[in-house]
Amino acid sequence: ATGGESDPITRLHIRAGAKQAQEDAARDRAVTYAKQTLAAKRLYDRLPAADPAHPYLVRKGIPPTPDIRQTRNGALVVPFFNASGTFKTLQYIPPEGEKFLFKDAPKQEHFLVVGGPLDPVNPILYAEGYATARSLNLATGLPVVMTIDAGNMVAVAKVLHQQYPDSRHLFMADFDHAKDVNKGLIMANEAAIAVGGQVMYPTFNDAEIARGFTDFNDLHQSRGLDAVREQTAPLIRQYEEVTAMPTDSNTQSPDNTAQKVATPAQETLELDVAPAASIQVPDQSAPPQTRSAQPVASEASSVESQSPETAQVTEAPVGID
Repeated sequence: ATGGESDPITRLHIRAGAKQAQEDAARDRAVTYAKQTLAAKRLYDRLPAADPAHPYLVRKGIPPTPDIRQTRNGALVVPFFNASGTFKTLQYIPPEGEKFLFKDAPKQEHFLVVGGPLDPVNPILYAEGYATARSLNLATGLPVVMTIDAGNMVAVAKVLHQQYPDSRHLFMADFDHAKDVNKGLIMANEAAIAVGGQVMYPTFNDAEIARGFTDFNDLHQSRGLDAVREQTAPLIRQYEEVTAMPTDSNTQSPDNTAQKVATPAQETLELDVAPAASIQVPDQSAPPQTRSAQPVASEASSVESQSPETAQVTEAPVGID
């Protein structure tokens, strides 16, 4: 070799060593994931149902769904599943509201259907957190996919689009207007592009913006479920009268089912009456059309690079069970 370059044989050995290291790391990670998933499932199975008077639930104005549990020291426990309905990990929500994922358990592509099961006849709604998903579920009567956070939304959308390719996928974004990077809107937009879906985010008045409101649960708390219903109605109503199709009974495990919620009978607004700002994404190749979401185009590249797998996963507080 000349010029400081290694010879071909050495380069082959380097590449082989790097590949072996990657395979070893993947194998170790799979073992850790399996071990931690089992530990999380054992914990979840022995916990009682959440108390409807839990401070977080009361503060958010939402009743718990049957799949939410509670620890002895007052943390809510939210389970997450893969697309086959198999339990994978959980999230702790202490009374103060800070959220923790179970240490070293897998997050990517995993989710909870709030108010499920999913039905291919109806649009599939996505939201980041439990409170937002539950508010949307209560307002629309539809199950809502909780993706844990914005970074996981694209991965979850892709796996569910494989199961429900003919359904409409609607991403109910957090509008992180106070942050340098509006990650909630950007990642919802990326998810919509990936599956040919649509994006909607809540609109707030100046006083609500000054108070830091960002999501549909904030809108629920500020103005009630009717306001959530009115803002989402123009997008939801487009798919209300779709002819019923048979559901795939194999897409839901008994672990991941809950009482189906009836669609509320309240009247909805006409399309020309102050709908929530939305991003229409007619297909995967065309760029999204936006109304007021100007940061999307300029910030997308910086958020795209943040893989859901690199999101911070914090160990639950000691003694939380």
